[in-house]
Amino acid sequence: MQIIINHPNNRKETLTITETSISSLFALIQASVNIKAAQFKATFSGKLLDKTSSFNTNDLGIKNGSTIDVTLKCLGGDLNETDRQALLERNNKTVCRVCYATNSVRATNCRKKSKCGRSTKLRPKKQKKKAKK
Repeated sequence: MQIIINHPNNRKETLTITETSISSLFALIQASVNIKAAQFKATFSGKLLDKTSSFNTNDLGIKNGSTIDVTLKCLGGDLNETDRQALLERNNKTVCRVCYATNSVRATNCRKKSKCGRSTKLRPKKQKKKAKK
């Protein structure tokens, strides 16, 4: 059975598969794309294919001439310490209680003369709350 693989770099390739298991399909895709199976996702007709699935290609509706899209996983993660410090410094501001203008941390008066007349009523900017998981 021949299937068409859409690579992440917009290239199409035709693969001939003999086994109908999803794990063997992932092994063939891994060999043709030169990317580890943990680093890409494969979808068929809008459904994500799971490499540990016990289904066969026939159970999922993959037939001769079907197209499977391969996309790279978006890796995220934690910030390193220097980036974290830069973000904290950027968000470390004071806010005028009268006109809500943001000012530097060292400011003693507001920078807006026309709105509040350079008020001395400054407060620290509130930090963002952590998102619930």
